[in-house]
Amino acid sequence: MMNIRLPNITGKTETEQLNQIKSYLYQFAEQLQWALGNVDTANGSNVVLQKNSIGTAKKEDPISNFNELKGLIIKSADVVEAFYQRIDNLLKLSGDYTATSDFGTFKENTESRIDATDKKINQNITDYQAIYDEDGKLRTDILINGCIHTGIIEYADGGEPVVGIQIGQTTMKDGKEVFNQYAKFTSDMLAFCDENGREVAYISDYMMSITEAWVKGNLQLGGGFVFDTSYGIALKPI
Repeated sequence: MMNIRLPNITGKTETEQLNQIKSYLYQFAEQLQWALGNVDTANGSNVVLQKNSIGTAKKEDPISNFNELKGLIIKSADVVEAFYQRIDNLLKLSGDYTATSDFGTFKENTESRIDATDKKINQNITDYQAIYDEDGKLRTDILINGCIHTGIIEYADGGEPVVGIQIGQTTMKDGKEVFNQYAKFTSDMLAFCDENGREVAYISDYMMSITEAWVKGNLQLGGGFVFDTSYGIALKPI
């Protein structure tokens, strides 16, 4: 049976009290992990702590412990201090272009805006192009929304911030979406994703994974063989 005790907050200063709370949370998390690891969910009885091949208790992933403690502290926090800085419209540029002839009128409006937060810098680009007939009626139009994010673009499963560059674009033609993809570049991955965030192609850990591939020329395998596509396809030694 796990004994859950209340924290003993006896510190005279705020720093001492926070340190006592931190120590209590660490101890509580360790007790909770031990209890959950020793409960047999099938019959509710206690089981022996698992051992590895050399007879010592398995060590938990430190990153996993970090995430669990982080979530526990945030959810149970009585005092939360957060300071964020954000600059909207750090730089805003816009332009208009119009061309008119006997065939109609072409208009283009562009805007580029840069915003900044304490975690990343965002650049947003909008380009709207439209063609009107002689009577001013809209014939066809194209709207492009693009973004470039640099800084902390996401958080890994282990809770670590991931620094990189993310580039995305959405294209609307005559009111219908015809393109929506983005790419991200980090220190260990180059990935291309669809509108749902699914990685359709990526390069990471000395490996390239791709949903579909079109090899326009020859494909070499190591230093020994090559797929020759000069006349159909043939596997030839180098």
